[in-house]
Amino acid sequence: MKSRPDSLAWETEANRYGINTVLLSISDGMELAVKNFCDSTLWRPVYLDEVSAVIVRRSPATEQLIQHFPVNCATAPLPVSADFANSGEEFAAWINAAGVLEALGRQQEALSASDKALNLFPNNPYALAARADALTSLDRWPEAEQELSRAAAIAPSSFTWSALANLYRSRGNMAEAIEAMRSAAELSPRPYTLLSDLGYLYLKANQPQDALRAFQQAERSASPDIQAADNGTFAFMLAQGRSVAWHQLGHVAQAVAFQEKAAQLSNAPEPWRRLAKLYRQQGRAEDAIRAELMANASEQKQQEQ
Repeated sequence: MKSRPDSLAWETEANRYGINTVLLSISDGMELAVKNFCDSTLWRPVYLDEVSAVIVRRSPATEQLIQHFPVNCATAPLPVSADFANSGEEFAAWINAAGVLEALGRQQEALSASDKALNLFPNNPYALAARADALTSLDRWPEAEQELSRAAAIAPSSFTWSALANLYRSRGNMAEAIEAMRSAAELSPRPYTLLSDLGYLYLKANQPQDALRAFQQAERSASPDIQAADNGTFAFMLAQGRSVAWHQLGHVAQAVAFQEKAAQLSNAPEPWRRLAKLYRQQGRAEDAIRAELMANASEQKQQEQ
């Protein structure tokens, strides 16, 4: 799902398993997947609403189907129906539509959808956050901050405070972002990812000691089986962050040790390139060359995907 639908990785898997149809439930970030499929030349949507999508692979066998059920992602009506049983059903439709419209780049329509949701439930934090997302995409930052601040005041939670923290971070307001992320972590029943994010905010603010403490708290609060569950992503974030923190403190040896761990946990070229730079600072030219070769190999693999 991290690869674009027209990539070699998708083509390989589709050929291997005979995949000709993809069913998507639009939630938890799947909105972006829909956008990628809409932009594809090898796959086409034949159904789209505010919670789901049906995608088919282009081929002579499916071309008639695609022509019979055309979907234009730039103009498809969302929500698809205005026939609602009650206000709760109508609210869900508009809030879901806002998320899909925003992902499709239809920000003004996303703003309108979030407004309709707020008209039904004026103090709903998810509707306020959806409106803030649309306002952010339209570069209306002060209004977005106002909506998220209101959401955090009405319903303080890890969701509302982390959304506000991310807005502050995108604007470069690091002190406010740190305070908001700390509030988010304190309210979360599973704070480890938020504490990791907090550590990176401290790094952006050049506060490495605070960053190391946040990473330590994140590690302590994480589930023992987290590495198996997320394929090492959390462990990579901790290792990379700790490397940066030790480098900011001037301890290159510790920075190298953690960067070596980060590079082994990642499939991306950037961690290997950062490791190469650290090796050069230590005068380890041959190790730097090996790290660069690993980065190049990783980059080539990414291009193939």
